[in-house]
Amino acid sequence: MAKRIVLGLAVLMACGTMAFPQAGDGKASDDFRLLSGIHDSMAIVIRLVKLDPGDSADLSRSLAVIDSAAGCLKGASFGAGYQVILRAKGTGYWLGVKSLMTSDPELYRALQFVKRTANDDEMDSTLTAAGRSGLTSPVFELQENQLKESINQSREKLGRYQKKYGPNSARLNLAESAFNFFVFRNVALFRTGDDGPGPLEFIASYSTAYVTAYDAKAQKMAKDLPVVSAFELGLRYYFLGKGWGEEGFWNGIKRPGYVTAGLMTAGDTPGFLIWPLRGKQSYGVFASWGGLKAGYMGGNEHRIVLSRQFQIVPYLF
Repeated sequence: MAKRIVLGLAVLMACGTMAFPQAGDGKASDDFRLLSGIHDSMAIVIRLVKLDPGDSADLSRSLAVIDSAAGCLKGASFGAGYQVILRAKGTGYWLGVKSLMTSDPELYRALQFVKRTANDDEMDSTLTAAGRSGLTSPVFELQENQLKESINQSREKLGRYQKKYGPNSARLNLAESAFNFFVFRNVALFRTGDDGPGPLEFIASYSTAYVTAYDAKAQKMAKDLPVVSAFELGLRYYFLGKGWGEEGFWNGIKRPGYVTAGLMTAGDTPGFLIWPLRGKQSYGVFASWGGLKAGYMGGNEHRIVLSRQFQIVPYLF
């Protein structure tokens, strides 16, 4: 009797710590139906199928935990954590499992044991022979929902990798690749995580063909003004969300795959493929919207330069 009182108090305390939405929440009722179905059907399975005493006791304990969780969901007492547990919306099934292992390891173990039991070949044969093979369908519904969310999450994650490393991403030279892989691989926003790649990328590139749009010294616009070679140092930020970096010219203009910003320097000798650190230096800033780049060189001879993101020699410049 004392154990039942303690268990009841524990359930009430667990429910009390949740954030409860308005009554009638559809997600809460769906989760309650699913958990209740798992509990009720597997309770019948215990009576129909002869299990080892240890497995029978473990299954009974697991069903008690699931029944307690269903009680928390009854009447739309729906905690965000349980949504992640059951259908793993938003973050995806595998992240949901990780969250559940941390937030409610007891329920995690209970659901895992019930799924393992329901998928036992011997149990399936026994239930089929008794004409009750449909008893485990709530467990399989849970597994199917989790599998669907796992697939969706994997697709979204692969899509983020494609945005950063795919054919429409900016090409890196060998130095940039080494820095991003070895130096920044464990830095937040650079490193790969559960959601996929980080959005930031380090830039250290030699840009060979900035076209001068305006030169203050010559007081001229683009006509008859030289090409400028420059060295760039900065950061690139990838838009990894849906709708960014899609195929097509206008899509690239409206919602490009990335933006960049940083510092630039050029020598006093203009021209294509000119070493930018030679002679008197001019310093400035640059930025890009997708592959379209613009820079401003300061000093007495300030100029505005334009370019595109490309490499003449792959993996070098």
